[in-house]
Amino acid sequence: MMAMRKRVWLLIILVSLVLAQMVFMSAASGASASSGTDEWNMFRHDSSHSGTATGNGDLNYAKPLWNYTTDAGVVSSPAVADGYVFVGCEDYNIYCLNASNGQLVWNFTT
Repeated sequence: MMAMRKRVWLLIILVSLVLAQMVFMSAASGASASSGTDEWNMFRHDSSHSGTATGNGDLNYAKPLWNYTTDAGVVSSPAVADGYVFVGCEDYNIYCLNASNGQLVWNFTT
């Protein structure tokens, strides 16, 4: 059981590193992390990770667009890339969800 948990964590770390590399490669290719508006496109809002937004104080963009229920707890932050949300779960699955509507694209049991 302990060996299986180690493999799960190693897989989650590997997937996270691959996704992080994809994000950094996208940013290096000229894609802007912030469009100049108050969109919250990355962790802690902007490239300096300030966690703050400027604007008129309208927080309607901060309301959830959708929910997805798993069979167990999610204890890690999701990774978002190319219109997909990737999240590991304590039910030993990695889920890939459509970022715009939250529908399941695929899941992988580890």
